[in-house]
Amino acid sequence: MNKPLKSDQRKVQTFPIPFPVEKISETISINSKEEIINKAISLHLNGNILDAEKYYSYFCEQGFSDPRVFCNYGTILMKSGALKESELYTRMAIKLK
Repeated sequence: MNKPLKSDQRKVQTFPIPFPVEKISETISINSKEEIINKAISLHLNGNILDAEKYYSYFCEQGFSDPRVFCNYGTILMKSGALKESELYTRMAIKLK
């Protein structure tokens, strides 16, 4: 049987979770399809996943298509838990390739 909790035992404890608080201050001012791809892939390769995701997303919003971008963006989405979107971009990459 569970014992009733005392009033001081009912308090919720919170713990801070460290996460980067830096915001992406750079606005995307690149217009060329290849420049966007190169910047996104470079960021991705250097481990700057949040900025790479921003560029991949921007690339897709511009209506461009490239299997490398769709595959990489799909992988990032999968790792962030966005499985339906991940599947969509991965399938688009496979279809193009």
